[in-house]
Amino acid sequence: MVNPAKPVAATRILPITCVLVTMVLLVAGLWPFNARPKNQVTWLSTGNGVEFGDHGIILSSGLFEATRPGASSFCSLEIRLQPKRSYINNSATLLVFYAPENPLQFRLMQYQDELLIRKDYRDDKQQIKTVEIELEHAFARDEPLSFVITSGPHDSVAYRNGIQAGASTGMGLSCADFTGHLVLGDSPVSDNPWQGKLYDLAIYGQELKPGEIARGYAASETKAVLARPADDDHMIACYGFAEGSGNVIHNSARSAPDLNIPAAFRLLHQPFLTPAWKEFTPDRTYALDVAINIVGFIPFGFVLCMYLSWQRRWKRAAILSILAGLAISLTIEVLQGFIPSRSSGTTDLITNTFGTALGVALFSFGSGHRLAAKFRGRFLPDGEALGN
Repeated sequence: MVNPAKPVAATRILPITCVLVTMVLLVAGLWPFNARPKNQVTWLSTGNGVEFGDHGIILSSGLFEATRPGASSFCSLEIRLQPKRSYINNSATLLVFYAPENPLQFRLMQYQDELLIRKDYRDDKQQIKTVEIELEHAFARDEPLSFVITSGPHDSVAYRNGIQAGASTGMGLSCADFTGHLVLGDSPVSDNPWQGKLYDLAIYGQELKPGEIARGYAASETKAVLARPADDDHMIACYGFAEGSGNVIHNSARSAPDLNIPAAFRLLHQPFLTPAWKEFTPDRTYALDVAINIVGFIPFGFVLCMYLSWQRRWKRAAILSILAGLAISLTIEVLQGFIPSRSSGTTDLITNTFGTALGVALFSFGSGHRLAAKFRGRFLPDGEALGN
């Protein structure tokens, strides 16, 4: 004879399991539950510079404007930095010039030990295209590094420690690409943090020649600062990070805006349900995220379908389970739109729902029915058959 206490206990096991699995998914999707996390940017204790932690960002206090009429359209950017060694196997965004009509018009990114210099532009059909210079093994050593990206009438050239390291005839940088808001340490539209030390940053309204780049690097190695003077007529902005405290980084050249270190970490443009095709990137990080989101929802689909099958036909239980997975995923993605350290997108919505469907399929077409029947027959009285 079946113990009358066992049916009660059995009927509670599955709903409790479903609640626990749901809570795990919510915690994993919304951690760390902080809409205003601390901005992890600190001044270096010795020498000039700042260090970016897990989530740090620096924003320009105003807009970078186009150069004055009649000035050269060519431009250059010089930066000295040192990535965090333990972070070298990750993808990260170091610098972006952001404009609403072209959010990533110019950016510097680190991918493993490579430096990626990318420019987005609109073609004749107003579709955004990307052109890049890729510097392989740019971060092979754990040391301060100097990079210069300069554009002339024929091509754009990148230098590492005073030596040419890459070029592109299709990039065609101009000072118009260095306009809008300047963002350092992360992407303005998605959480893609860079970790490391930033020492100097300068922007010029002219092409820099190989000889002066080499001489500038040699001088900077001696003085540990950018070699060119801040009163250079062609210098648009110069940030030496010499303040040592406070939340303002002053521009010592011309009229470009100062930089601010916000007290709380935030993205300049927090995304909300970004379309999947805009989130796609052909790399291992993206593939790993997709796999985790699918696998993470398989147990939810399996357990919820088993529970709903007690009192419903399994086809109806399967549909309800998949819809529940979609609802939970949508809830997570909407709430992630208010958490700066998380990204709200439809890729997760698709993969989470697919993972739920896989869990349902494992229950419906695998050994799930037999497992449920055995469980039910052990704990529940005769006559309460599993729905078919």
